[in-house]
Amino acid sequence: MRGRVLVFLVLALLLGAGVYLWRSSRSPAGAEDRTAGFALLRAWRQTPAAPVWKTEPARRGRLQATISATGEVASARSTVLFWQTSGLVAETVQVGDRVQRGDVLARLDPDTLPQALLSAQAQLLQLEQQMEQLRLIGEARAYDDYAQARYQEDRARKNLESLYDKIADGEAVSEITLERYKSAYALAQKQRAYAEQVYQQWKEGNPPELAQLEAQIRALKAQLSTATLTAPFTGTVTQVYTEAGTWVQPGMQALRLDDTRTLYVLVGVNEFDAPQVQPELEAEITFDGIPYTTYNGVVERVDPVATVNPRSGITEFRVRIRLTNADERLRLGMNAAVTIYGPVVEDALLVPARAVRVIEGQPTVYVLRGGQPTPVAVRLGLSGETYVQILDGELQEGDPVVLNPPTENPFGP
Repeated sequence: MRGRVLVFLVLALLLGAGVYLWRSSRSPAGAEDRTAGFALLRAWRQTPAAPVWKTEPARRGRLQATISATGEVASARSTVLFWQTSGLVAETVQVGDRVQRGDVLARLDPDTLPQALLSAQAQLLQLEQQMEQLRLIGEARAYDDYAQARYQEDRARKNLESLYDKIADGEAVSEITLERYKSAYALAQKQRAYAEQVYQQWKEGNPPELAQLEAQIRALKAQLSTATLTAPFTGTVTQVYTEAGTWVQPGMQALRLDDTRTLYVLVGVNEFDAPQVQPELEAEITFDGIPYTTYNGVVERVDPVATVNPRSGITEFRVRIRLTNADERLRLGMNAAVTIYGPVVEDALLVPARAVRVIEGQPTVYVLRGGQPTPVAVRLGLSGETYVQILDGELQEGDPVVLNPPTENPFGP
């Protein structure tokens, strides 16, 4: 009833002001009164209404921490392969091909390779022939060398013994001659020991000559392998940058390979929420491109070192979440909205998250006291989807917390 009376009074006032202005406009002497009337009407319209404070009492209850973040779908492993030599691409895999570790992904036309690689090919053939011959006759030759060394050692020993016999019989022998015979025998002993060692290595299958040839062959094969790209792990070809018939140079991207058997979401969590994120926490993930579907995930890793997001400039910790119910609709690079469910606290003092402001770096809520919002500094705990935990501050259960606090300078100077 009071509302209707108030409406009628306002309408009467407006009607009276309108009649007064109309009558004044018909009289030249009423110009000043007309101006005053307009000023009165403008002042009435510009008078601000009394604020209406919306409140909700602080209460105690159960709270599960939630951390919200955004990220994108990533594979378990991903690599981009580069060409290391020049030539014409003869063949390559296609996007979407599944490959196994060691499979050939792309190769260059042998006729278009640089001269250095062509020379390496010829040298490799020669070394492989030497290797084959050495495997056939190596052990026999080593035994022959060992037998010859034993003969020379025995001969040097007998010569030295004969010289000692002459000295014993009183025959004059110079010191130089004696030392020469001793040296010859010592050398023969060393040569026999070395030949015996080589022969033993051949018998055991690891001779030094073969090892040296094998090292040279490995080096040449590594040089020649630059004309062929192979898969470093089992995965899916997700990008091909150089199709067949393309002339390439060292350093050019060839293709991208991803291990998509397990998919992940990589998100950045700010430094305030990062301490709450631990491995094995559960998460829910949604994608704009796949509406009405919620995927599940498990936190697998939290990076120990922070990075600065190049877009926002915010310090973040990288979190890797393993998708547990991924399907064929997911694509690498899809944008994801992630909610990580953290620890649970019971009987916590709670206030709505939208009621919290930061004033000069201090979290603050406004409490309605005497009809006016009064700022109260608080210390925050866990954050949920709509409520936050209050750990400390002059806030009591039941205090009316203002949900639409004053907006003047809410974040400090």
